[in-house]
Amino acid sequence: MRKKQYGRKIKTAALITVSVLLAAVLSGPVFAAEDGGTDDFDYSGPLDPVTNEIISDTETSENERSKLSDNMYYDPKTKDFVYILSGTEKEVHSSAADGMVLSEAVSVSVPSASDVVIYRDGSPYTGKTNSIRSAGEYVVSSQSGSDLSRLFSFTILGERTNGLTTFTVPDGFYITAAERDGNTVSFDRYSMRLDAEGAYQIEYACMYAEKTYTLETVIDRTPPTLEFSGKINSQNQVRSALEFKGVEAGGAVAVYRNGSAISVSSNSEGVYTLDDSGTYRILAYDAAGNSTEYNYQILMYFNISSILFVLFAGLLLIGVAVYVLIKRKSLKIG
Repeated sequence: MRKKQYGRKIKTAALITVSVLLAAVLSGPVFAAEDGGTDDFDYSGPLDPVTNEIISDTETSENERSKLSDNMYYDPKTKDFVYILSGTEKEVHSSAADGMVLSEAVSVSVPSASDVVIYRDGSPYTGKTNSIRSAGEYVVSSQSGSDLSRLFSFTILGERTNGLTTFTVPDGFYITAAERDGNTVSFDRYSMRLDAEGAYQIEYACMYAEKTYTLETVIDRTPPTLEFSGKINSQNQVRSALEFKGVEAGGAVAVYRNGSAISVSSNSEGVYTLDDSGTYRILAYDAAGNSTEYNYQILMYFNISSILFVLFAGLLLIGVAVYVLIKRKSLKIG
């Protein structure tokens, strides 16, 4: 009798043990942390920009504005970033957050009867504000008398650029993916280096906005190269017309003769010709903003223009001499 009871107890204990183990497997691992300790786990979602903690789904409601910095809010109704004009209830709405770097058009909505000024690369921007597309650095400010108060800024990149060495997301944003020439590259959560040349595609998101932004641009730091032809010696002195070509599409060239800018144009084959004597400074630019400087001196030489000039001068001298002889003869006869 005692043996049977003992056997039943063993069976019962075994069933309890199996049940506990099975429940533990089905419910997942249980973490135990001592006071002051933390549990390590992977998390790729948004973090609060101030506390750096995980954002709760109940932290903000659907229609409530989210504060990203002291004077910047995200409005889920309009899906805009909102900036409050100091001392007023007026607001500036924009598709760009403060400090954002984009490769797409930006819209800025300015309230009526406000002294909001937009600058592009340091000069007043006078174009349309509902679709700003030109590459450049933009600063949106509020002017009160002679005082200028900065509201926010953003940068629009062209298809190619040489000026971006580090990409940093604004407050409240985080990088989600990055590629160079189609290959995945490493990045930090909030910034990444752009040391190598190539075609970049960077995706980043705002933790409050239901939208992912994509920056696409080509990092190009290689200076442009022009090809010159003519009777050029080792000191870059030229005894003929000086021709050059190689200005890239989207690029430009600036030419200075004896220190003054001159207007130049190319023929249908993209060849530029300089034929006047003088000291030349030639600056070539590409679409990324890289530049190369060349210096040449065109010496006096005989070309069609100079030959015609000499002939004209000779004929003029002959004409003057004939006129003097005729005058002398007429005086003697008289």
